[in-house]
Amino acid sequence: MKNKIILFKIANTTVKISPSVFINILFLWAFISWLTGIQHPERLIWERILTGVLASLLLLIADLGHTLAHVVSARYAGAPMDEIHISSGMPRTIYHDNNVSPSVHRLRSFGGPIFNFLGLVISLVWYTLTLHGSLANDLATWSIIGFAFILVGSLTPLPYVDAGTILKWTLVEHGRTLSQADAIVRRVDLILGALLIILGLVLLFWHLWWWGLLILAGAAIVIASGLGLMR
Repeated sequence: MKNKIILFKIANTTVKISPSVFINILFLWAFISWLTGIQHPERLIWERILTGVLASLLLLIADLGHTLAHVVSARYAGAPMDEIHISSGMPRTIYHDNNVSPSVHRLRSFGGPIFNFLGLVISLVWYTLTLHGSLANDLATWSIIGFAFILVGSLTPLPYVDAGTILKWTLVEHGRTLSQADAIVRRVDLILGALLIILGLVLLFWHLWWWGLLILAGAAIVIASGLGLMR
């Protein structure tokens, strides 16, 4: 792959990364450090920087850990993953041999959601055990955000994420053709997108601006996927 370097191998799976990822991490660290200063003006600059570093690390664990968990589930399914491509967007899992049964396709998809669910549970326990307003509590909050965001995303039936893969191959296993299964997944996305638009507008009506705009942005992504504009 152009503009990617090999980092390492894990369980015979090659991990490649784009240098642009490190720029994203830098911006993430700067944003969290700045936001910490807004939320906790009493904290010293080094405490804000430390919060940014540790919170960024937790978010990376939630994101990259999800992808690496698929390495485990793929090997468990008997169809190991060949490569992982980490770029500015969503990490991509590459399988050179996709001529496997629907049940194997599904098994390979379970690793990431299971990892994020367990991470979310641990983060919630961590949050309840820490003092509100403390550094540990802030880090637990960021951990919850990271694991919850990736988990919800992976359970959205988009064609290129776990729930979409599970739905597609379940349909194939029950007699649908690949094209029919893809069409059903897209229809599900359009229906879900419409429901999210309604929810977003309701939240805006209730003056919950940030939540409403966030839901509407999610609706746009889901609908774009349903229309085949995102792959």
